[in-house]
Amino acid sequence: MISLPNIQLPIMTDSDLQQLKQAFVNDMIESMDMDTLISYAFDSMMKDYADMNEEEFREEIIYYQCGDEQYYNDLVEQAVG
Repeated sequence: MISLPNIQLPIMTDSDLQQLKQAFVNDMIESMDMDTLISYAFDSMMKDYADMNEEEFREEIIYYQCGDEQYYNDLVEQAVG
């Protein structure tokens, strides 16, 4: 970790901290090229789905596709044959 000078800053409210986080994330995204952004999104989404069992993941896919169970069936066929 980088050692920073001890500067007394005012204590942030929860709202202030949320705004700071949003500003930092926006700056990070703005500095990424498209390949890095896609890779980051892929990794983040895979982490979100990592702990889902098959039924939970099925429900997530169908919900994302507005109830289209055929999409799920087609995707299963495409992914695992």
